[in-house]
Amino acid sequence: MGTYGDLMKLNTPASPVARVSDHNQPGPTPQHLPGEPKSVRKSERISERTEIRSESTSNDIPLFRSPKRRATRYSFEFYEDQLLRLKQLKFAAEMAGEKATLSDFVREALDEYLKKQMK
Repeated sequence: MGTYGDLMKLNTPASPVARVSDHNQPGPTPQHLPGEPKSVRKSERISERTEIRSESTSNDIPLFRSPKRRATRYSFEFYEDQLLRLKQLKFAAEMAGEKATLSDFVREALDEYLKKQMK
């Protein structure tokens, strides 16, 4: 494998390497090898907006919002003994085969507190 300068020296009409300065100049069309996909590339990008999307979209993206509540990250201060008891609850839940996080416990407790306060 050579350097870029070596490749530039090899720029012959039969060579697939083109000079950057010759990029916008019309030249011979490249020959495609059998089994190689033919692709058409334009030398310039179109700066105009079009009404048709060019990229494909994923079918996995839902067209509607999920009724699930959206979580937001926010920092609070807790007492050390509260955090220790939460971690013990998490450990006990994991040992029972449940999947739980500290955030799950705090959100559940906050929902109960807010429900109680709103009555």
